[in-house]
Amino acid sequence: MPSEFGVLTLEGEKDQFREAEDRKKCANIALKSAKELDLKGYCGIDLVINDECFFIESNPRLTTSFVGLSSTINQKLAELFVKKIVEERPISSPSLENFSRISIPRVEKDVETESEKLTELKQIPEIISPPYLVNGKVKEGSPIFLAVATGESFEEAEDKIKEVINEAINLLGIDKDAVTWA
Repeated sequence: MPSEFGVLTLEGEKDQFREAEDRKKCANIALKSAKELDLKGYCGIDLVINDECFFIESNPRLTTSFVGLSSTINQKLAELFVKKIVEERPISSPSLENFSRISIPRVEKDVETESEKLTELKQIPEIISPPYLVNGKVKEGSPIFLAVATGESFEEAEDKIKEVINEAINLLGIDKDAVTWA
């Protein structure tokens, strides 16, 4: 069950903060890492949580977490950044309203699809980026698309992401057995 601190999911892997203390430790490591690396603005700090919290890497740019986060809070993230960074005004902490589920399905073998179908894929609002085709194919191991779904509960977001992925795979005419996703 998701905790009061939320759940981050990517390609089926999820991690829940077990205790408020875990959340604070991880936040402190992320903030210290960003400060030590002199990162400014929005960045991604990747951590691994086992018995301890470990820094893995930094991404000094917008990451896919921005997509999921922007669909779960009650304010526009870009406006918050402008107020804080550009205008140097104080901002209030946004509150979480929903749960977000991000998934990046990949193909296990080369699969063909028609490039015209990519235009139709744009009609599914939860699909953020379409596949990259090489000679009409999505190459083995490549991501098919980035999908984001939101719900009032983790379970609702999980159900929605499954619907979206199935709809997109069917639209592209890709064999479901050739796709890995959780």
